[in-house]
Amino acid sequence: MAAQGLPEVRKLARAEVFPERAIHHPRESQLDPYLPYLLQRLAEGSTVASSLWREIQRQGYTGSRDQVARWLQYRRAAPAPTTPRRYLSTLTTAVTLPTRHLPGHTLPASRQLVWFLLRPTDDLTDDEKAAFTRIRQHPQVELAYQLTRQFQSMVRLRKADDLHGWLQACIDSQISDLQTFASSLQREEPSIRLALSSPWSTGPVEGHINRLKFIKRSMYGRANFDLLRLRVLAPYSWLHAK
Repeated sequence: MAAQGLPEVRKLARAEVFPERAIHHPRESQLDPYLPYLLQRLAEGSTVASSLWREIQRQGYTGSRDQVARWLQYRRAAPAPTTPRRYLSTLTTAVTLPTRHLPGHTLPASRQLVWFLLRPTDDLTDDEKAAFTRIRQHPQVELAYQLTRQFQSMVRLRKADDLHGWLQACIDSQISDLQTFASSLQREEPSIRLALSSPWSTGPVEGHINRLKFIKRSMYGRANFDLLRLRVLAPYSWLHAK
């Protein structure tokens, strides 16, 4: 494997510009021709994967039932009747996205959707704005968005007086992740309030720690302590020159 990858490494090393990353387009699925029918049956209230699978089988579908079940799982407005009781409390509080299907507008992965809550709206592309508008149709997503923006504003503008009200709003939100986050912050509320109201910051120290860790990782297995010391002190060599 190493010998096979060597020509590609040399090619990248000699490139004059950074090579563009390949764009991965979603592959077509056996289920695609039957999506309009499935969406129609779902809108009519049919939420049993086995029944839907048998219906499209009669129309020529040759795929498995599991594929239909996975498709249906992300479009349910309520847990399936066959869901084990121990999972019901978790599923009933989960965020379910609207079942409306827009051709050509497939939602990104959940990790990417989270960044929509954190990034400025003006920084999003047109497709990302369209996807963000879709998920904000759900009340819990909209609430999470508003609380996220309030938290960012509170930290950046150092509004210590808003901390208690924001924590209570998270506790009352019925969003489990925000409730857990707020509960952990409540235990350190005096320290956080002081951090928001004090002009002092550990930012420079954290920056040096991050720089040191980056240098250590880039040199791991390649150099000894003497070289590590020189690289750490190199930015400050001008002090000794004076």
